[in-house]
Amino acid sequence: MSATNATSNYNLPLFIGSDKPAWLTDWNGAMNAIDAAIAGVNTAQGGTATDLAALSLTVSGLSDTVSGHTTAITSLTTSVNTNTGAINTINSLIGNGTPTTTDQTIIGAINELHAEIGGGTSVTAAAVTYDNTTSGLTADDVQEAIDEIVAALPSAGAVELQSGTLTAGQTTVTLTFTEQAVGATSLIDVYVEDGLNYTAIATTSTTVTLTFEAQAANKAVAVRVTN
Repeated sequence: MSATNATSNYNLPLFIGSDKPAWLTDWNGAMNAIDAAIAGVNTAQGGTATDLAALSLTVSGLSDTVSGHTTAITSLTTSVNTNTGAINTINSLIGNGTPTTTDQTIIGAINELHAEIGGGTSVTAAAVTYDNTTSGLTADDVQEAIDEIVAALPSAGAVELQSGTLTAGQTTVTLTFTEQAVGATSLIDVYVEDGLNYTAIATTSTTVTLTFEAQAANKAVAVRVTN
């Protein structure tokens, strides 16, 4: 090269006053070097644009992924809130806000309560507690209370019911008992039409005689004897 000096980056010719340039070597070489540098810049720009486009697609995909995760988190939060509400409701029902069961998971608590009331598919009377404070019974569950009451009732064979009519104008009616003896310890229940009260009662071992004031119309009368 006939130039005394050259540029620091692409070695292009820099002339001084005494230099004699050679056009075929100095000028053409410089132009070729400039052309190659510009072409390299364009190529680099094309690669950068492609890289930016790919990066943009990647960022867009990540954005969609984040959006999907956000939706899933929102759904999970709603589910947790719903389940928390259900747990609080169950806790309130089984312990006034504080669970009284040993196992405080929902399924565990239900299983524990189910076992406590007798298990199986239905609740038995023996599994239900009974407060005997007012009744004075000795039973402390429903089954025992029912059995105790039934045991205290008179047997079905110890009751006899007879009925008759107090005829208009008459003052007495006598009913005869064939199955139950009428004694001093017998319980005698009297039922009279319109709630009419008798004025006297007399008994034998087989009869009950009721005395009334004379009535203008017939009145139905029934007497039950229980031994």
